[in-house]
Amino acid sequence: MIPQEIQDLIKILPLESQAVVMAIVVIYEDKYQKQESRIKDLEDQIAKNSKNSSKPPSSDGLKKPSPKSLRKRSGKGSGGQKGHRGNNLKMVSTPDVEEIHKVRTCNNCKKDLSKMKASAYQTRQVFDIPPMKVQVTAHKSEIKICSCGCKNSGVFPNHVSHYVG
Repeated sequence: MIPQEIQDLIKILPLESQAVVMAIVVIYEDKYQKQESRIKDLEDQIAKNSKNSSKPPSSDGLKKPSPKSLRKRSGKGSGGQKGHRGNNLKMVSTPDVEEIHKVRTCNNCKKDLSKMKASAYQTRQVFDIPPMKVQVTAHKSEIKICSCGCKNSGVFPNHVSHYVG
């Protein structure tokens, strides 16, 4: 859209010049519209982040929005506080498995120590959770035939409802 002031100035020109100027104005008007559209597209693209588009949070780069945590700072440092003893697993007196790691040779003179009795032991314990194992229970229903000829069967519990092939 050409401003009214420019249109008035063009009308003052001779007719041939008006046609040339109008052609130039139309060409540049079209270029201007395309550039405006491109600028808007680029500005929209820059304004997108993971909060207002389908972009992943990793694409936000270093300009991530600050977290909106409701927690207040306590003033204490992270981790255990000074004077706190902490808690950990305690040694058990009767472990399930005991492994002895024998000393075979002296680290210094390489003398054979395999027949020598140990003077002391240093103990460390490892707590492992045993692997899960499927337990299969076979449920058997008795079948008894009465003296009257009637065939009687025991009743399976409700949770034992299907055959396994």
